[in-house]
Amino acid sequence: MTINRLISGALSITAALSLGFAGATVATFTAAAPAEAASTAGGQITRSEVLARAQFWVDDHVQYNLTRRSNTLHNDVEGAHKYGPDCSGLVSMAWHITANAGKGGNSTDDFESWSGKEYLGSLHDLKPGDAILKSGHMELFAGWKVPSDHGQGAWTYSLNGGPDPDGDGWQDDWAKGPTPNWKGKRGDETWSGLQAYRPIRYKNIVDDPPPQSPPAPVYQTLGDFDGDGKKDIAGIAGDGLWIHRNTSTPGNFSTSGVFISNGWRTVNKFMAGDFDNDGKDDILGMNYGDELMIWRSTSDANSFSFQAYKSLGTTWGNMNKVMPLADYDGDGKLDFAGIADDGLWIHRNTSTPGNFSTSGVFVSNGWRTVTRFINTDFDGDGKADIIGFNGGDELMMWRSTSTATTFSFEPYKSLGPTWSYMNKLLPLADYDGDGKKDISGIADDGLWIHRNTSTPGNFSTNGVFISNGWRTVSKFIGADFDGDGKDDIIGFNGGDELMIWRSTSDANTFSFAPYKSLGTSWGNFGYKILTSAPTD
Repeated sequence: MTINRLISGALSITAALSLGFAGATVATFTAAAPAEAASTAGGQITRSEVLARAQFWVDDHVQYNLTRRSNTLHNDVEGAHKYGPDCSGLVSMAWHITANAGKGGNSTDDFESWSGKEYLGSLHDLKPGDAILKSGHMELFAGWKVPSDHGQGAWTYSLNGGPDPDGDGWQDDWAKGPTPNWKGKRGDETWSGLQAYRPIRYKNIVDDPPPQSPPAPVYQTLGDFDGDGKKDIAGIAGDGLWIHRNTSTPGNFSTSGVFISNGWRTVNKFMAGDFDNDGKDDILGMNYGDELMIWRSTSDANSFSFQAYKSLGTTWGNMNKVMPLADYDGDGKLDFAGIADDGLWIHRNTSTPGNFSTSGVFVSNGWRTVTRFINTDFDGDGKADIIGFNGGDELMMWRSTSTATTFSFEPYKSLGPTWSYMNKLLPLADYDGDGKKDISGIADDGLWIHRNTSTPGNFSTNGVFISNGWRTVSKFIGADFDGDGKDDIIGFNGGDELMIWRSTSDANTFSFAPYKSLGTSWGNFGYKILTSAPTD
């Protein structure tokens, strides 16, 4: 069994440790190795892999035996090395060391003098994957029970020994860790018990790289056609497609416009989205009839280019309302949804890189009166919800409970009436960088933003007035244009000048820098600007 198999098997565990400490934040342990290849024996090893290797012995029901006879040694994860099934053998195996390989790894005496470890200044310096050592015994440190209060003790991986009624060397103790082993036992050290140990660290252990944040979902935003992580501005002028590459840096906005090709006059309902999950946004559109077409982006850092369109078939014209592309089932792919008469239909995105396909299903009736769809994952549970108005001033949200096999939504929750005061609704955007999409709009001359205070399964907002002077701004677009983690406001001045207001918002206040002009002559695009929402 390899580390990679462990990831998808029993070691991909997250054990929430229910300890009942009043007012305390209790540690949550993830004993899964990283997705990269396993370490080499004696080489560098990450802390997560150390814990995964130790958990392997717990899951494999390794029984304590101190004899170190050859027929008692136990395999490591890869099966390439054997270690003694005792306290020091467990640490030797978890650290993937080669010292004393002929006798099943280091003993506790060997660890005392071993040059491959270092002593730490304090027990408080311990990190998961380090160890604690005393004369005749050692344990692998898994983590503090309560990270903010080390006095509550620690969880460990250990083999401690026990009675041996028949004298065969196999003692009644099995490898254990932060979660109960097959005998219901955990590796557990009190703070007072820890005082007998010295903390040690393997010199070849390394911290895991910080997890990468998942890319922000593309909802009613500009498209990133070249996959550089920046949203580009694309539009149709006459018969031609133009794309302005985003060359901005944090706090500085700039673009470089290029002509791509002709032949786009007959296309409508444009949308931009990475439909095949290759990291580059594609162009979707309809031919003013019922055929849905996709142009796959083959762009790179030097030039924008698209493959010849692929047809996703006809009969799409029966959708009189097309929703923004959104990932309703949380599989990381944008699905295509729309209203046909009174019914909601969703076409599950079954595409793979370079190959486009969908599977359409009817979801439910009762959608005829819903307007102005602004779909996104509003409660942060990883699935896009349906957000719309009831034809008047009530804002409603249908939370997605969809799965890999079925699209479904909870009954709508009302966010209250009086939303019609916004005569211009901006795309949903995360202005304060908290990872949640906020609702904003223009009421007469004023900009209002409703901060998204939702939690998974619960929708809520808190509306505040921002400033006046927005009456003449039109065609709003949503995007973090300068890549600083906060969505900016992008709009036209009622004519052909494109303006950007950089967000300087934080968790307490919404604010924006004075607009920067990206020049004039943008009016050539008319209303055919490509975003993830359909544009005629």
